[in-house]
Amino acid sequence: MIPVDAAEFWQQMRSVILEVLSENGVIRRQDCNTASSKLLKTKEVCELFQVSKPTVYDWMEKGMLKSVKIESRRFFLASDVEELIANSKHTTT
Repeated sequence: MIPVDAAEFWQQMRSVILEVLSENGVIRRQDCNTASSKLLKTKEVCELFQVSKPTVYDWMEKGMLKSVKIESRRFFLASDVEELIANSKHTTT
């Protein structure tokens, strides 16, 4: 195995996952290169909202946040997270 920097590894993984999502019709191909198509791991979403994993999974069950499961990992499109943030701002103001 070739040693790769962790940040570079995750960037490559995100690129591969975005390609697979595009091929399977989950996202549009033209969206793959936009900033909003960035994939976030569950841990990153938890840190962003300062909540626990069960809270994020509860949001998924309630349909508040969409995710994509690949093997045993969950990923979230940054655009979906931004939409959740926007929706929460509208309901609290």
